[in-house]
Parts: sequence; structure tokens; C-alpha cells
Amino acid sequence: MDMLPPAFTAHVIPGTAQGRVIGTPTINLDLAAIPSDIKEGVYAARARLPDEQEWSAASVHYGPRPVFQEGPSFEVHIIDRNIDVPPVTLEVALMEWLRPVQDFPSVEALKTQIEEDIEGSRAIAASREPGQP
Repeated sequence: MDMLPPAFTAHVIPGTAQGRVIGTPTINLDLAAIPSDIKEGVYAARARLPDEQEWSAASVHYGPRPVFQEGPSFEVHIIDRNIDVPPVTLEVALMEWLRPVQDFPSVEALKTQIEEDIEGSRAIAASREPGQP
């Protein structure tokens, strides 16, 4: 298994709001700040908002978004949190690579997979020390 990089902080950038439209809002990070040794895919992660001490469970998608015919992005869905105003920066700690980027025949099929990814991420976060990356 490849070693994952330590936690990193990146600036938040505007996204296309596709995640919000399909019911899974994400915080999009500036690709220039993503460590170069991270491979594309979906990850279980933890994320921490500025000025917060605790880490939150998260699910990350890094790579192209073939269903929407869009190029690469680094999108963080913070599980069980409603972030109304995106922060200026976000700290992310990847915990485990879940799967490669995939194309899906429909948005509904993508939504089903995202739900599975979130459940997997939630379970991985629950199995680790609470509040730590």
C-alpha cells in the first residue's frame, strides 16, 4: 500500500455546485496546493476547518469527473456537517484510498456510489482515534 502524505492545507476555490445539486455538497481545493504524490481516486479522510480543533470525517474525490465531462478537481465532502459558507482554507488528512476514479452510466448511479463511499469513509473514521487525522 502506498504511503499517504501528511495532512496538508489548501485554499478553497469555487466549484460548479454539482455536488450540492446531487445532495453531496463539497468544498473544492486549489489543485496547485495538492501534494504531487497523491494519486487520483476516492479517499476516506478527515478535514479540519480553520480555527477548529477537532477533525471531521470526510470523503475525498481527486481526479476528473467523467459523468459531468469535467477535468480534475479535489473535492472534500465533510460527513454529517452542513457548511453554509466555505472557508478560505481547509486542512485535509487522507486516511485510506478507497477506489479509482470511475465513469458511471448516469448521475443516479454516481449518487449510489457516492453514498457507498461516504459510508466507507464514515466507518474508517470511526475505527480510528476520534478527532485525530
